[in-house]
Amino acid sequence: MTRTRATTPSGENLYERMIPSCLIGFSTSAAAPSINTITISPLQVFTRLTISSLGLYIGIAAGNVRLSLYYDNGDLPDGGTLITETPADTPAGAGKFEINLPAPIQLNTGLYWMACNFDNAAIRVGVNANQVGQNGTLIARQVSPYVFGAFPDPCPVTAATPANFPLIYAIVSGVP
Repeated sequence: MTRTRATTPSGENLYERMIPSCLIGFSTSAAAPSINTITISPLQVFTRLTISSLGLYIGIAAGNVRLSLYYDNGDLPDGGTLITETPADTPAGAGKFEINLPAPIQLNTGLYWMACNFDNAAIRVGVNANQVGQNGTLIARQVSPYVFGAFPDPCPVTAATPANFPLIYAIVSGVP
């Protein structure tokens, strides 16, 4: 498996204090995500930690974004309990875009699923071009159609998502 360093077009390191949903095939190119679709990607946590926000890389800002985190349910998000979600927020421009969680969340070692939802087809985001998630085997999933708004709890039945799923990351605010 080839792993590439993820940087923004300005050379900023995206792995500085973040846990990305993938480690291979990341691109900050301006790819269009599916709107009114929940895209969900795996997040493997290797040590107990606290996260304070979720984010993604914006290539072209447009419309609103919502992000969330689900518990795993047997290597799938389907049926997993919603842990937290961000309010809808509007990116101001290109670059890293982070939305604070309502409260910091402590995660134990294990598998989780990060989700995103967009309401405007003009937005462009950094993507994982290979469909392979962080651990190298799990793939991104999607719920479609799903009208932009609050995330469902529990996570509904998902299907495999096409390549170029949005790269979501978690911001680590503490490690006990």
